[in-house]
Amino acid sequence: MRVRFACALLCAGAALGAAPPLPAGPPVARRVAKLASGDYGVHLDPTLSKVARDLAHAATRDFGSAEPGRVKAALRKEGLADTQILPFTAVGNTWEDLTAKAEAFARDQARPRGPTHLGLGVASGPDGLGLALIFSRRPVALAPLPAQLPARGLAVRGRARQPETLTALWLGPCAGGADDGCAGAPTALAVHRPGPREVRIDLPATRRAGRYLFQMLSPGPRGPEVVAAWTFTRGKAAGAWPPPAPRAPSEDAAGARALVDAARGEADLPPLGVDPALDAAAQAHAEAMCRAKVTGHQLPGGAPPDVRARAAGYRGVVRENVARAQSVGQAHLNLLLSPSHRAALMDPAAEDLGIGVATAPGGEGLTESRCVVQLFGRGAGQR
Repeated sequence: MRVRFACALLCAGAALGAAPPLPAGPPVARRVAKLASGDYGVHLDPTLSKVARDLAHAATRDFGSAEPGRVKAALRKEGLADTQILPFTAVGNTWEDLTAKAEAFARDQARPRGPTHLGLGVASGPDGLGLALIFSRRPVALAPLPAQLPARGLAVRGRARQPETLTALWLGPCAGGADDGCAGAPTALAVHRPGPREVRIDLPATRRAGRYLFQMLSPGPRGPEVVAAWTFTRGKAAGAWPPPAPRAPSEDAAGARALVDAARGEADLPPLGVDPALDAAAQAHAEAMCRAKVTGHQLPGGAPPDVRARAAGYRGVVRENVARAQSVGQAHLNLLLSPSHRAALMDPAAEDLGIGVATAPGGEGLTESRCVVQLFGRGAGQR
């Protein structure tokens, strides 16, 4: 049954002119079925597949179309608030070659990230055949969200894979432009559980124009995970969105620290001290994230932030931000536009800062990226 389903999916695309039919022999169909249907604990998702088909067409003309920011923008048009995505594209001359590359990517790159859903698309173009995958980690699946926030507010509904404690945060209004101009600090919203797996969050009513940032977090084996994020527009919101990523002075820890200092300075927050122990702990974790191909506060077999900081010699209380992006500046912007991470970065009680930056090399289907860790500490002198 799995083989028939995978073949039917790809052959339907061919009937619409998206791609030539798959070879009749079973080996390719078996490989595609294994990739798409459960050996990795992944569910095939029709909306992700819709975006993947467009991505496969674009890949035959522009291989850079798989850049995560562009893929997330396409998902937003479908109302999807997924935050943990991993796109893959390949262009070749035979389906055997493409599916072999896709399987290697699923095994070596996607599997360590623990994806839950998958979109798959195929296409043909002047430069050959195109195949696209979009892996998503979706512990909470929300109903499609609108771009505009109604003045009366909005009930966000969804289903959680596990009956875990969820957190919802709200930030805004944000002005946009070169400075995001977000007003105030993030606030917590009540998460209602009408049923064991059902979720409902009532977004507040407002008439103030601007952009409002909504975020959900879930506890997991990696520590708190951002499982959904959405930007609503209310009224005629001025300014470009998202804001352009700032350019770091350098693509290392010093450059990342300069961006944090600048952001806190603009908010009239006190500067943070340089702490060698926090720096060491942050750098070690950034390198470990790049090696493990996982972005999280606790890696498989690893320790949580407070234990790692104490082992490095820091005796205070810590909060941690982690990110992975194409540049230090993009990682910094992503953290600023995430209510939970912004709360740590702009914490007025923070005293010390440790920064770690490591480079994850590019490879088949992936571009080079930066793993960034921020460790904020306080109270080290009182312990």
